[in-house]
Amino acid sequence: MTTEDYMEQKTIPGLARDLNVSDATVRRYINNFPQFFHSQKIDGWDHYPVVQSLTILRRINEVSAAGQRRDVVLKKLLAEFEVVVDVDQGNTIPIRGDVEFGPRSLSVLKSIVEALSNLADKIGQVDQRR
Repeated sequence: MTTEDYMEQKTIPGLARDLNVSDATVRRYINNFPQFFHSQKIDGWDHYPVVQSLTILRRINEVSAAGQRRDVVLKKLLAEFEVVVDVDQGNTIPIRGDVEFGPRSLSVLKSIVEALSNLADKIGQVDQRR
């Protein structure tokens, strides 16, 4: 598989065709487990990385077909895949699903986001001086 294969993106109908399931099924999986799907708006449509999305969608389909409840599917996905966290207007960062979150996790994550934002501002200032 080439780097281009990993960068290819498709809309929900494209992913559904690749999986040989309905658009509604893919949409339901993404809506039920949005924390596992990166998306990027292109021409007003959400596009998903093909390789990563198909792997996760196949796993959801596999576990769901075995009659597992949504909470069981979620636990399996958390153990196997990264969670996508929206940090600012569509910018996402992946976090491993097996990471334990404590009561301070949200404040720590906000501090990290703030630090990254400040760093980005400083980089922007340096770039403007050039």
